[in-house]
Amino acid sequence: MARIAFFVKSFPKLSETFILHQATGLLDAGHEVDVFALDAPNEEISHPEVAVYDLRNRTTYLEAPLLRAGVRAGRNALRDLLRDLKYARSLDQHGRDGVSLEGVMGGSLGDGLDPDGYDVIHAHFGPIGNAFAFLAAESAARFVVSFYGYDASEFLDNHPARYRGLFNRADVVTVLSEEMRGRIINAGCPASKIRIVPLPIDLEKFQFQARAVPKDGPIRLLSVARLVEKKGIEYAIDAVAGIADEYDVEYIVAGEGPLRDDLEQHAEQRDISEIVDFRGWVDSDEVTRQMARSHLLLLPSVTA
Repeated sequence: MARIAFFVKSFPKLSETFILHQATGLLDAGHEVDVFALDAPNEEISHPEVAVYDLRNRTTYLEAPLLRAGVRAGRNALRDLLRDLKYARSLDQHGRDGVSLEGVMGGSLGDGLDPDGYDVIHAHFGPIGNAFAFLAAESAARFVVSFYGYDASEFLDNHPARYRGLFNRADVVTVLSEEMRGRIINAGCPASKIRIVPLPIDLEKFQFQARAVPKDGPIRLLSVARLVEKKGIEYAIDAVAGIADEYDVEYIVAGEGPLRDDLEQHAEQRDISEIVDFRGWVDSDEVTRQMARSHLLLLPSVTA
């Protein structure tokens, strides 16, 4: 049995089921997992696994050290803004998660963590890895950092040297694909440290069933996504509008995000608001139900 510390920006976050499932999978395998998060998400619902595995009682929130380091954080953010004006756009898009947080934490965690009590310290997303890379020198634990998306694309393009120190300190760096592996190598990570670890799905939760065009009733289309530009829901709405005169369709959009109002207006402009149902956040059980009753999963994406 291993003792593992997860470091994340926000937990438990509805849109980051991949982190949730990593934690529950490790617990199922007999390991101990504690979560250290910068904040709790402002979300009214959570996935059922959070209660089943009592994950909130496994989570320590680190807001106090952040407040104590506020002056240092402002200084570092200002320095970065002056160095690269494009950083302002990244800060606006990604908030605190898009900032190098090493100066914010300042090597201080208060009394919430004894690094020597863990076998593995696992930081999720590159900026979080930067924030807690100092733990690699304070503990014999293996230090793992996982990259998932923006942290290895736009953010890395704008700040190609941001992770050099992190790559030196990390024992293992995980990525999702060969393309992401190439980006991380180009940013200075030794190839020997990189492991490709695709995000898994528990297939037992999704039973296969044959789909066919219904003889009566609508063809049910489904998108499950955070409502941000890169998920491409605008183009899904355009696609549905393009077939709505020819087919009886119903389109459900499960998810929430800053573009919801714009997307609802876009559906109205395309004259299909009556067949597009924005459900907002739903938990994993509801996602499973919606997938079971739908005929097609519609999930475009674009580079934001």
